[in-house]
Formats: sequence, C-alpha cells, structure tokens
Amino acid sequence: MKSTQTMKANFFVILLTSLILIAPVRNAQAEKLKQEELILTDWLRNYIPSQYPGVEIIDNKDWYQAVIPAIDVTISWAFLPQEQLKLKGVTGHYEGKALYISEPKNDDWTTVPTMELTEGAGYFIPGYTEATMGDLEVAKLSVLQFRGTGARRFVERMQKDWLFENTPEYESSMTRWLKDYTQSEFPQNNFLQHHGWYHVEIPEYDIKLSWGQMLQDHMDLGVSEGLNENQTIFIAKEDKTDWVKNTSIQYYKGVGYYVPNYKSASMGKFDVGRLAVIHFNGGNTRPFVEKMQEVYVKTPDKSELNFALWLVDYVKAKHPNNPITYHGAWYQSVFPNDELTVTWGSMSNSQMELKELHGLFKGKSIFIEQPKSQGWESIPNVNFISGVGYSIPSYDEATMGHFEVGLVAVIQYSGGKSDDFTKKMAEAWRAKKVADIPNLPFRQWLYEYIPTQYANAKMIDHKYWLQGHIGGGLVASWALFDQENVTLKYVEDHNLTEGKTIFIEKRGENEWVKNPKVI
Repeated sequence: MKSTQTMKANFFVILLTSLILIAPVRNAQAEKLKQEELILTDWLRNYIPSQYPGVEIIDNKDWYQAVIPAIDVTISWAFLPQEQLKLKGVTGHYEGKALYISEPKNDDWTTVPTMELTEGAGYFIPGYTEATMGDLEVAKLSVLQFRGTGARRFVERMQKDWLFENTPEYESSMTRWLKDYTQSEFPQNNFLQHHGWYHVEIPEYDIKLSWGQMLQDHMDLGVSEGLNENQTIFIAKEDKTDWVKNTSIQYYKGVGYYVPNYKSASMGKFDVGRLAVIHFNGGNTRPFVEKMQEVYVKTPDKSELNFALWLVDYVKAKHPNNPITYHGAWYQSVFPNDELTVTWGSMSNSQMELKELHGLFKGKSIFIEQPKSQGWESIPNVNFISGVGYSIPSYDEATMGHFEVGLVAVIQYSGGKSDDFTKKMAEAWRAKKVADIPNLPFRQWLYEYIPTQYANAKMIDHKYWLQGHIGGGLVASWALFDQENVTLKYVEDHNLTEGKTIFIEKRGENEWVKNPKVI
C-alpha cells in the first residue's frame, strides 16, 4: 500500500485475525418487503434501458449482460434457481471483483468484512474475497458481477430505485428511530402520525396541489404541516359548521370549505381531525375547486374518510398527463413549552430534489439525514454533522433546492429554537450508530467508527485495504492479513516503514508485551 499524499503522520493498523459469523437470523424488514414478488434479475432487464438510454440487454438464456459506457461499467447478472449453491461455485468472478447480491431472507452477512448491506435491497461487495465470502449460500438469489470503475455509482442509484418500486411506504432507519426517540426522550410532548401526502402540478390551471388525510380524531388546522399564512386551502367536511361565519370562506354543500386566504388567528383552531385537507399553490384555484366539487357531489357512496383517495382517482381521470407523486407517511412531535414543532418523514421518491418537499419555504429550519458528505457544506448556512447529516437553519431554494433527498429522512422545524433539538438528536443518533458497530469485525468497525468521532474524516475503501484521512495530517491505513504465519517483516512489503506507529489487533496477552516499545 502506498499513499500518494504527503503525511505529517502515519498510522497503520494490522488485522492478523478474522472472525466470520454467518448466523441464520430472521430479517423482519426483508420479510415485510416481500421481495419474492419481484425478482431483481427480471426487474433489471427493464430498469437498465429505462435509466441508460441506448444500452441494450444481452440475453444469454440463463444470464444477462449490459455495457453502460456512460459510467464505465459492464454488468453480468443472473437469478440462481438452485436449491443449494455457494458463492464460490458461481462462475465468472475472481478475487477483488465487485459483486452485488440480493438480500437473503434468513441470513445476516453484516459480520463479513467489506459487505455493505442496504436493508430491503442487498449487499454490495467492492472486492470479492473467497476466504471470507466463498461459502455464503446464494441459492434463490440474484447475483451481479461488475467490470469497470462505475460499480458503486450504478449500485447506489439502482438500490434507491429498487427500494422505491418495491416499498412505496419505505422509511429510512433514522425516520423509524426518531419515532421512538422523540417519544422516549420527550414523553411530555404530543406525538402525531399522518398519512402521506399526494402532490400534483396542473399547468392548465397554473396550480400545484398537495393533499392528505388527517389520522387523528381531533386536530387543529394550525398544526397541519406545510400550511402557510394567506395560503389557499380546501377542507373536505360535508356538514355545515360555524366556519361560514368567516365571510371569506365558501361552503360547498355536501363537499367542503374553500378557504382562499388562511388566517391562523381566526382559523387555526378549526378541528380537521379525520378530514382531508388540500393545500394550493398558484393563483387560479377556484375553477379547479368548482369542477372538483361538481363531480364529487354527484358521486354515490361518498365519504369524508375516503375523500383523499377519491381525489387521486379524480385527478388521474381529469388530468391523465399530470403525474401524481406520493410523499409517504410523516410524523410530528409538538414541544408546547418550547413552542417548537418537529416534523419528519422519509422522502419516498427514489430521486427527489429538496425543493419538491411539501411545506418547505424560504427561511425554514430543516435537517437532512446524510451520513456522508455531499459537498453541500461549501454553501453558506449549510452545516455538516459527520455521520449524521446536514443542519440548515435557514432554507434557501436558490442555493439548496437541488439537494438530492430521495429515500432519506428530512426534518422540518416550525416555531421555537431548533438548535438544541438538533444537537441532542445528532448526539443520540451517533451514539446509536456507535452502539451498533461492535457487532462488526474490527476491520469494518474501525471504518464505521472513525467518521462518528472525527467530523471531517474522509474514508476511502481501496478494496484490499481501508484508509481514513482523519485531519491534522493524520492518516490511518489498515488491512486484514488472514494468511497463516504472517510476520511484521512480511508487512514491510506493504508500506510498513521504520519508525511508523502501528496497532495490531490481537486477542489475548502474549510475549509481545515484553518488548519495551509495545504498549
């Protein structure tokens, strides 16, 4: 191993032992996702040409191949129908080759070094090693082999699209964790769960509308996420109430209330529990509402509880060329003492820009789950918390709207100060991630651990060895030597030089401690 950079200090870690545990465990999420309904191998045959125009799929009867010059990668893949088959028995791969294996239902391979799991999708292997991976059981799974430099780039994009297509209610691990965290750490606060929001743009009216159903039996309109002062809305409430005392509100009998100019002071306490609410953006909203209510009032067996779904069908029928997007379930925790409302959810589109997020406006405080740096911190007012994500105290669409947030958690804050919550939340999430790491072999544990402790660390996976640029001129490089009878003299051929500081993973005490230079 040789570094191309000048280092003030070097730190070399040698792993002389390896422990591989392949434990048959039940993966609850994989079971939930029902991957058997769509085999990855078959899905790729349609997916690749749709995402990489001009790329042809070569059908070799029992395996497929695609060459994608745009990202310098050639992919060969197949579904393995055998009842039993070890990975080393699959032809075509060799030491160091990049592979991808669809996630098995009953096996957990996260303890195997360098195998990177994305739950609900599969394992990416940057460099195959027969000694540690050859005996993995891959029968009834899809296996992809890569040539070229674009394997990781392809996999990262492919996994997002696969998750989105297979799991329309996908939630990231941070989104799920926040539900437990906010209720356990802040039990005095109100926790709310909401159905997902639908969104569509209708150019002929020059409007955008977003709508969803409130899950609570009682809920103040004022805490509806994304609702802004003076915004035009529609509340699907069939019976007449004293809301009509406000002269700006128009009641459509048997349908609901058109509110052209929302005012929190006079309308914020409207009870919209179990009702659907439509948020409009754009000036020409009344013609849409007029036509919508005309159709709804004639609908047999109509129900307030089904209005949100009815509207989906209505828009599809009347505006078939305008795609409807679904933005997944979302959650709220209300801090009455701090006048702070924390709202979050996973962006359930596999590719989605931040500016598409419902309820986001200029100046709003937000947080984006993103454990690895995306380079966004170069933009003023964007702060990266290593291993956790980006804290943005004041959103600006012009400079931040292009941020890619598909399938990650995004937190929006309303009122109060969000700094304290963000700080405590980030510390707790980082502690959870560190607590999860000890189950990994030391080689992989160190790779995951460093970013949680050094905010600006740059981690590099060189296939056979790993490296962390920690900062201040300190670089840690480490590798696993799993051969028998390996000595430090042998390691000298791998960039170990006189005077270098090293660490050796070695279980149990031995005679090395007699050397005065060994601690």
